[in-house]
Amino acid sequence: MNQKCDTLITRKYSTRNLFFLLIFFVLFTLVSMEGNAQIYRYQDENGVWHYTDDPIDLPQEHEKIKNYSGNTGGEPEKNLAEYLENHFSSDTDIERATGKTVAVISSIGFGSGFFISDNGYIITNKHVIRGDLKQKERTDQQIEVMESKYQAISRQLENEEEELRLAKESLEREKEIIEAQPESPAKTHNLKQYEFYKKKYAMWEENLESRKTRLEEEKSVIDDQVREHDMSYVNAYFSQTFKILIADNTELNAHFVTESKNYDLALLKIDGYVTPYFNSLRSTSTRRGQTVYAIGNPAKLRNSVAKGIVSGFENGFIRTDAKIYPGNSGGPLVTETGEVIGINTFKKLTRKFEGLGFAIPIEVALNEFRKELGM
Repeated sequence: MNQKCDTLITRKYSTRNLFFLLIFFVLFTLVSMEGNAQIYRYQDENGVWHYTDDPIDLPQEHEKIKNYSGNTGGEPEKNLAEYLENHFSSDTDIERATGKTVAVISSIGFGSGFFISDNGYIITNKHVIRGDLKQKERTDQQIEVMESKYQAISRQLENEEEELRLAKESLEREKEIIEAQPESPAKTHNLKQYEFYKKKYAMWEENLESRKTRLEEEKSVIDDQVREHDMSYVNAYFSQTFKILIADNTELNAHFVTESKNYDLALLKIDGYVTPYFNSLRSTSTRRGQTVYAIGNPAKLRNSVAKGIVSGFENGFIRTDAKIYPGNSGGPLVTETGEVIGINTFKKLTRKFEGLGFAIPIEVALNEFRKELGM
């Protein structure tokens, strides 16, 4: 519209024509305010979609969203709550709960999260997007052990290489002595002995070179893995955007909002969508023996549900025997009626039995992010 006006002005329309044109523009604006608003969207360098009704200063690469009608939830495909309700199994409260749960993909792995508002906010664990520092410490320790073993083997091969060098010098001296001997049965015997030890030396040398090459190849693989390990944590630390998979495996971009300083919690958000979300139930109303369900993506098994009970409360966590595995982290712990009571966070392993899962109470997360969530 602005470009059209500029063109008309540069053609020097008469004052009368320009006056009528301005009246038309004002009327068009008023009608647009009462009807459907024009919404634009564009994607930034991080792949995050932004939506605005202000055409001023839009980047060159943008697009219009047709027939957007204000607060009605946007285009049908933008209303994930309605879409998942119609296209994803939702016959029970728990099935509906899985539709509110997402997979979270970061540079350090695969975890879970869930919608906590209708405008795209997602709660997850901080270690899902930033990495588990304890796990990193354990991995670093394993790397140190591997480095020590490499150094020990490397020193052993260096010592063996020195022994091989001395053996070669000994053979060369022995050859000179034999060649200086007059022709005799003794010289013939010594030459045979020399050839025998020369072959053994060659086999030793070949074996040593093979082991050195294999060690260097293994060291190269380890170095690549270490660099990848370190880089994944560096990327996780600085990342501001993450991939999420909703219940039907559609991939969307979520951006980082904030994280808790005191708890293993983080808040992400997808823009431009109406999302299904969990109602929360304070853990103070949760009782021992109450049936609960852990929902998430263990071992990348999408929308997995594990049933258990609340076995107790420990150090501010909800304790449950519902099976929680890697990939469940950040997912919701819900009641039989589908309310979220906690965020599945870690599992305490034992040698004698399966282990127990621990969830951060939902009110802790809501309190941590009350400003962002407008609570």
